[in-house]
Amino acid sequence: MKPLAAAALTAMLLLPAVGTASAGPIQDLGAIRAAAGAFLRARHSDVKPADLRVHVDALDPRLRLTRCSAPLHTFLSPGSRAVGNTTVGVRCAAPKPWTLYVPARVVLYRKVLVAARPLARGTHLRKADLRLARRDVEQLPYGYLTSIRSARGKLLLRLVPAGMALSPQMLASPALVHRGQQVVLLAETGGLQVRVSGLALGDGAAGAAVKVRNLASGRVIDGIVVRPGVVRVPM
Repeated sequence: MKPLAAAALTAMLLLPAVGTASAGPIQDLGAIRAAAGAFLRARHSDVKPADLRVHVDALDPRLRLTRCSAPLHTFLSPGSRAVGNTTVGVRCAAPKPWTLYVPARVVLYRKVLVAARPLARGTHLRKADLRLARRDVEQLPYGYLTSIRSARGKLLLRLVPAGMALSPQMLASPALVHRGQQVVLLAETGGLQVRVSGLALGDGAAGAAVKVRNLASGRVIDGIVVRPGVVRVPM
């Protein structure tokens, strides 16, 4: 066998099989890509078209699949996400069953909360510190916020450059009660309300549990911070 012919035969034997030749009609690859794209867009039907980008990768033109006589069934491949790089399964039930996994990418834009100016750690956020900006949410792996109200009044836990998106992990509720502060201990039952003086033994934000000392009895009890200087305690 001549060297050139031998090399060609070897290449053919090593070429991966991407499909099985069919004697009948061949499935249109464009229809497979269209089905995968429609599936991904339907997953984000609540998103404005201008805020959604769906790209389905081209399929190998050597692929030969029997034309499907039933509607194509689409699903997310196990472990795949609906945003970012993903894989859509496309399945045919008849006349000859087959399943193909189609790579795709989904870019989803939302208006998220960003710093309107450079913000120092410890800043108590005000409306003027914040603005909404359009961002690709796949680039925000730690989450994001979509309203100024959700961050206003919160305490910033790290330095944030202007334009950076804020994530929930960057924020903390400010303490409304501080260790060593004299507070009001509020007990309620059956419409009856009792107030006594107490001493906070730790810091606490709204809704946080904090230990307090009843100044009248000297007893240490657990309470819940309800507003600045006020702790609800069991009756």
